[in-house]
Amino acid sequence: MADKTMTYKCGDRVVIKPWKLMEKQGILQHGSTAFTEAKELLLKGTDRVIEIATLNGRHYLASFPRNLQHWVTDDMILGYAFEYGQEIEVSDDGVEWDEHFFVNYNAGASHCIRTIVLGYLAAFERGEPFCTVGYKHARPIQEEAEKDILELSTRLVGALRECRKLAGKALTDAGVELT
Repeated sequence: MADKTMTYKCGDRVVIKPWKLMEKQGILQHGSTAFTEAKELLLKGTDRVIEIATLNGRHYLASFPRNLQHWVTDDMILGYAFEYGQEIEVSDDGVEWDEHFFVNYNAGASHCIRTIVLGYLAAFERGEPFCTVGYKHARPIQEEAEKDILELSTRLVGALRECRKLAGKALTDAGVELT
């Protein structure tokens, strides 16, 4: 069963941090043959895009190239596997999100997600030099239906709380003891 704090879900494609960065951050899990083979892939700097196959507590079973699988954790993942120029949502606080175009990850930086500065979008589209800006958080663009469901859920919870207050007041006014 997945922990409520897990960032990714089954089927998500993510980028694993470079091996040297994980060593520097002290977040490696050693021991299995599969991880040793995965280490060889990661040291080469290629094949760092994996797919989340299974969730278990705070671990993801990741499917690596060459049919390798190994458990990884959130701190081993750099972020979603976005395509160059893909429109994504970015944030510094994880609360307020803006849409930008993905350029790359700058592994090890505090604002590691690099996107196109919006004023340079035309230059990007023409293949000319452009400026980038960094963010701490990135996610795929949330579909309108997902946004609508979230908004409706928030309103429903508020309405239910209000109903509970009104029902409690009505019962109290009627002399019913609430325990």
